[in-house]
Amino acid sequence: REVPYHIFWFFYPLIFLGIVIVFTYLGVKTKLFSDFDVTKRSERKPLYFFVILVSILYLILLLLFQGPKSLMVLGVGVLIGAIIFELVNKKLKASIHVAAVSAFMCVLALLYGGIFIFLPLLIPVIAWSRIHMKRHTFSEAVVGGSVGIGLTAGIYLVVEYILYLYG
Repeated sequence: REVPYHIFWFFYPLIFLGIVIVFTYLGVKTKLFSDFDVTKRSERKPLYFFVILVSILYLILLLLFQGPKSLMVLGVGVLIGAIIFELVNKKLKASIHVAAVSAFMCVLALLYGGIFIFLPLLIPVIAWSRIHMKRHTFSEAVVGGSVGIGLTAGIYLVVEYILYLYG
């Protein structure tokens, strides 16, 4: 029996997320990473490299299977985000948690409006929690949030422009 189209594509990105989680878990077990948050900036290089490779594989398979364009946008966003974080990591250990939450909340606000428009107001709470837990400094949280918001807004504008041109 064939898996319904929407069920398959629902699990598709979760499979790749699971691969990154397993890699991180194994990295902690083998002492490649000191903890599951990959707290040390020096340890993040292999994580970013792996996420970039997994993102490329995600996009290639998505193209081969002719997957939904919305998942293509997600994959491109993750790939660009990983590249940006790799570059930023040379100077600063930006908060990926704040970036991911910022991106997610901004996507909901941009796509659905209404009550979701207030979600980005929670971003400072996430940033504060990362600072309070001593996982990041104020500037690392701000950079993470800025990357998440900026990347989301940039991709949203590009997609809107493409839809406008080729709608």
